Amino acid sequence: MWGLMLALAAIPTQAAPSEVDTLVVCPSPLMSTMSRWIEYRSGQGRHVTMAQSPATSSELKSVVKREAAAHPRLRWVVLVGDAGSGEFQTPTHIVEAKVNVHFGSEPEIATDNPTADLDGDGVPDVAIGRLPADSPEDLSRMIEKIIRYERPTLGAWKRQVNFVAGVGGFGFVDAIIETVTKRFLTDGIPPEFCTTMTYGSWKSVYCPSPPSFHAATVERLNEGSLFWVYIGHGHRYQLDRIRVPGAHHHILDIRDMDKLAARNGASIAIMLACYTGAFDSPRDCIAEEMVRAEGGPVAALAGSRVTMPYAMSVLGNGLLEEYFVNKRETLGELFLHAKRGLAADADSAGAGPLAKNRQLLDMLARAVSPKPELVAAERMEHISLFNLIGDPLLQVRQPNALRLAAPPEHRAGDKLTLSGECDSPGQLRVELVCARDQQRFKSPSRGPYVESKLAMREFDRTYVLANDCQWTFGEQQHKGGKFELNLDVPRECRGQCFLRVFVDGERHAMGATPIFIKAAPRPVTASLAD
Repeated sequence: MWGLMLALAAIPTQAAPSEVDTLVVCPSPLMSTMSRWIEYRSGQGRHVTMAQSPATSSELKSVVKREAAAHPRLRWVVLVGDAGSGEFQTPTHIVEAKVNVHFGSEPEIATDNPTADLDGDGVPDVAIGRLPADSPEDLSRMIEKIIRYERPTLGAWKRQVNFVAGVGGFGFVDAIIETVTKRFLTDGIPPEFCTTMTYGSWKSVYCPSPPSFHAATVERLNEGSLFWVYIGHGHRYQLDRIRVPGAHHHILDIRDMDKLAARNGASIAIMLACYTGAFDSPRDCIAEEMVRAEGGPVAALAGSRVTMPYAMSVLGNGLLEEYFVNKRETLGELFLHAKRGLAADADSAGAGPLAKNRQLLDMLARAVSPKPELVAAERMEHISLFNLIGDPLLQVRQPNALRLAAPPEHRAGDKLTLSGECDSPGQLRVELVCARDQQRFKSPSRGPYVESKLAMREFDRTYVLANDCQWTFGEQQHKGGKFELNLDVPRECRGQCFLRVFVDGERHAMGATPIFIKAAPRPVTASLAD
């Protein structure tokens, strides 16, 4: 009792009921540590109230509903502690599985969604996330990582989205999934953002040497990125393995956490895979371990049981729309609205490129799903399956706007002038890049798989080239306002391209404009008569 009273005394004065927008539910041994987070968020203008973790999930739901009724402006719920047993526990819900049981899942799903569902319709009403601390030291580390993430920093990682993908193993459906994923990357992510792909099919140009696939995965985490996205099979404590004729190779598991050392900015991990977010397991799952690791992601969105390609693709499409189009302020709100989109049908999706992707997904699901009558129920079930391991108030970085002017066409080999305007000062970089569905080199044809040093060097060389879309670039210091920069367009450049600009400052800015590069004229060769 005395310990609880001392912990409560360490927490900043709580807000008036009419102002409260955030509820923290926390075990008493972690309350004094959580006061650091409350003080930080209060300094940003959030109004926080706190409740002690109850013993059961039904009591937890009652606590949140009571607090929501008392605080009509409540927007975020932060659960602190592990979902398992012990003194650092905040319980989670176990709900019945109805669709994924047809595909090998357990009959029950661990989920925090009912806590955020205030009206009982299965759809969340407030943004919710969990800081899965097993100790005060865990919680302190996560809080400091959150604060560090939100500080103004320099670095191109703020415009980077890194994809790591395994092979689905669904036969012809794999080709459909790969096609739709490529369309997502082309249509869903604006051209001013940089993307990389690390793909676990040894026949793909995006596959590094299979024995070093693990190292490439870790590097994509450590170099920093806005989002680090894993698509593929997953397990409670590891990601899938990459398979080649006669062997298989490691991708990532919980034993690798000491290798995670984000050099620039910690990523937000999106894990479109089974089990990676099974946060009710006796041992902490890989999403929890990654978020707790000092150099790991600052947050993770992950599934707690068997997840399915169609509903995950709809969720992924929704996440793209909520960040790139609707520009949500916090990660919790981004995830909340993407989940709410799972409950809606394709007809209510609008008319933009991402809406067309959603319509395509629904059409494919009805055509190839073994149980097409369950596609709507599958989407609803994934509202429960996916949970946020991290802070729902995490501020999602959005760039400042940047205006560009350039000719719609240009000839290779000629000098190109680009002008624009941007209020953000910093190092300005202009890049001429090919479109994402194109490459700057001729893809090699691969014969039988041979794990020789020469073959592995060729894998790595091709992987680097496949992820390098830049024809040329220019840089200059920008003080804010108008700018102009000249680029020498290489003679070998041609086809649909983009000019993209990134201003690296405390408040970064980005922009892009399409440009078609016509082939350079052939050099005139003098005749013998001359």
